[in-house]
Amino acid sequence: MADDAAEGVAAPSGGGQPSKEKDSTGLILPLARVKRIMREGAEDVKNIATEANYVLGRAAELFLQELAVRAHAAMQQDVKRKANMLDYKDVAAVVHSWEALDFLLEVVPKKVSAASILALLEQQQQQQQREKEQ
Repeated sequence: MADDAAEGVAAPSGGGQPSKEKDSTGLILPLARVKRIMREGAEDVKNIATEANYVLGRAAELFLQELAVRAHAAMQQDVKRKANMLDYKDVAAVVHSWEALDFLLEVVPKKVSAASILALLEQQQQQQQREKEQ
């Protein structure tokens, strides 16, 4: 194992956790998984060029990195936060504030409390009542 560390070979991480080390391509995401996702997304695709697979893997990593950086900034702006942990609401805030992520609006909705939903429904009912009275 000491020889592996000296040669720059990543030791497998314990506990079944995925390694955060880059592979020989310089990517963190496994290219086999990227290829599988590409094939599942388009039924008529039979072959995927190695270069296309690499480019899409790198693009995915850059996208996730930017999303994480922006979500971290949103987390730091929350002055009421006690724990320094990235949360769903941080990612949702980024998705809803960054126009380039409009395609994710349905996938990552804002987290809303049940009380606020009930208040909104009550307001709508009151509005309908007023409209009927007029």
